[in-house]
Amino acid sequence: MYGYSDNKKLGILDMVDDIYGSKASFLEFLNDSKKKKDQGEHASEFIEEFLEFVTQLAASDYKGIEFGFEFPPVKEALESQVWQRA
Repeated sequence: MYGYSDNKKLGILDMVDDIYGSKASFLEFLNDSKKKKDQGEHASEFIEEFLEFVTQLAASDYKGIEFGFEFPPVKEALESQVWQRA
């Protein structure tokens, strides 16, 4: 994840393409992870929120969106700007 410098929009790094082959494949991975969580096969406190973020980001053609994360570790990191700025 990264943030743009002045407009508070968030995006994801192109490294996702290197790891998952494409951003669409990454979104499939997140959807699969949520299904596994819903079926009790996978524990995650963050998957729903991150999946919502990536779904909205995909709708913006990955150009960056404003998103209010509520998951405490992510919120703290964003508020302290401990992430890569574009």
